[in-house]
Amino acid sequence: AKFPESAAELQKTFPTATIIGTTSRYIYASNGLSTDALGMVSFEDGIVFSTGIIEEIKRYPMKYAPVVKTAHDAVPHDNTVCFEFTTALSMSEELVLATLNSICEEYDIPVFGGSAGLSAEEFFAAKPSYVSLNGKVYTDASVFFFIHNVKGRIALFKENIYQPASSTYTVTSVDVKKRIVRELDGEPICKVLCRLFN
Repeated sequence: AKFPESAAELQKTFPTATIIGTTSRYIYASNGLSTDALGMVSFEDGIVFSTGIIEEIKRYPMKYAPVVKTAHDAVPHDNTVCFEFTTALSMSEELVLATLNSICEEYDIPVFGGSAGLSAEEFFAAKPSYVSLNGKVYTDASVFFFIHNVKGRIALFKENIYQPASSTYTVTSVDVKKRIVRELDGEPICKVLCRLFN
């Protein structure tokens, strides 16, 4: 709820730091789960990084590919990852990832991150989510940074916690704009799911 004010205050308090932020609902830490809190991570040395903003993500994020290229060229390409936060509810994260990957794939730089978070109430009320860079707050953008680890290694790992299902289906009806799957094998999805889960 106080993200814009927090972003401005952090930039004022740490004027020489590069500060990247995103709204989120949950903070997972060693002491448990928190909501309605501010979480921070600080890097003081041992890295080389560069940042940027991709705007107009609902319309034309690829227009900002030169911004990505400039940020990419400012860091060594080995031992580097690209991290992004994208505002939620724009249904644009795939477009942002395509923009980032258009530059990163050639150099084997992995891209990861996610959409800015909202509470369930905020989500269903279609309230805005935010990302920020250096105190400036955006509602239709993705903030990204390249981080190169100078003193150690940096790598990404993912784990698939799902097991293959015994059943396969063909999606036969979708609403692409609203991202809704309506039918599997010509049958309403709710009937298929009810049968699968008893």
